[in-house]
Amino acid sequence: MKKIMIKFMGMGLCSKCQAQVSIYDMKGCLIAKGCSNKGEFCFCAKEGNCYKVCYSINGLINCKTIYVNNSWNVYPIFYQGVVNNRQLPITFLLTDQSYANLPISKGVMMLWQK
Repeated sequence: MKKIMIKFMGMGLCSKCQAQVSIYDMKGCLIAKGCSNKGEFCFCAKEGNCYKVCYSINGLINCKTIYVNNSWNVYPIFYQGVVNNRQLPITFLLTDQSYANLPISKGVMMLWQK
């Protein structure tokens, strides 16, 4: 048996996703189930076997098959669907460092664009 770590990576290399995880062997038997901790999920596996990793991030369920060999201990799963495309209002204070009482008029600022 070998300890295997699955890392759930989001849009950037440093962003980590929280996921609900279920690990199945190729016969369909549940091997491990739980939540990722800081984007990482560990379980024990036999070398030379295939496993089906089912994970849920933001309510979307995906599955991926991994083959456990003797050279890898960490298996990354890159998940591109982390960014929610809903438009949410964000309020922030905008000031000018040179002029403390400068009146700034209301406007629209695009922070994200597809």
